[in-house]
Amino acid sequence: MKFTKSHALLVIASIGFSFILVFSTTLKNSGISSLQQVFSRMAFSLPLIFLLMMGKAKLEFRDSPHFMLRGLVFSAFLFSALSSIAFGCPVPVTVALIYTQPFFTAVISFLSGREKTSARKLAIVLVGMFGAFLASGLTPQQ
Repeated sequence: MKFTKSHALLVIASIGFSFILVFSTTLKNSGISSLQQVFSRMAFSLPLIFLLMMGKAKLEFRDSPHFMLRGLVFSAFLFSALSSIAFGCPVPVTVALIYTQPFFTAVISFLSGREKTSARKLAIVLVGMFGAFLASGLTPQQ
């Protein structure tokens, strides 16, 4: 398979997302609460969403409640992860909290009727979650 621009962007995004906890811990140590971090992320992302609405992507204004709801749900997941850092949880526990997001995404898409669930899809999500717990070093006692 040929390495394309999409692959490079995916690698850059993955590296960027992997540093969220490092930056969050640094911000927490400098006195910024997890709630302030989440609200500032939302405030910084709002102009980007408006640029997308005006730019080439031409997002429809009628779709904005859908995007706002998704952003709110993602912010809730992010807030739970950042709060775990603020409460002094070990990094493996925080990583496990973040990487359970695909499970919740699958549940939300199933409940909203946007995607049908099959045994294969469920198995993929469960194997991914199990892998996240194994990779983070989280044990049942934690």
